[in-house]
Amino acid sequence: MGCIAFFCACKKKIMSATTLSWPPSREHFVQYMKEALKLSDKEHVSALVFCDNPTTIIFDPIEQLVRCESQSGTAEFEGRTVKIIIGKED
Repeated sequence: MGCIAFFCACKKKIMSATTLSWPPSREHFVQYMKEALKLSDKEHVSALVFCDNPTTIIFDPIEQLVRCESQSGTAEFEGRTVKIIIGKED
């Protein structure tokens, strides 16, 4: 599957905010972690969200290709792990 097709297949619309403040708060990380776990059935979930487009979550991002300032958080819940990366700009 090509990069563009892979990207489109792995993103989902969530939340209703139009922007996300920088730097993101702990509450933002918790909110996106819960949403990612809800939307994915994988045991280990990794997702990317950008502050200027927070209604889209990108699953299984290639972290080395994130070319903006970013922060990440990891948590474990009921035997599953979730990593959220929040990028400053898309």
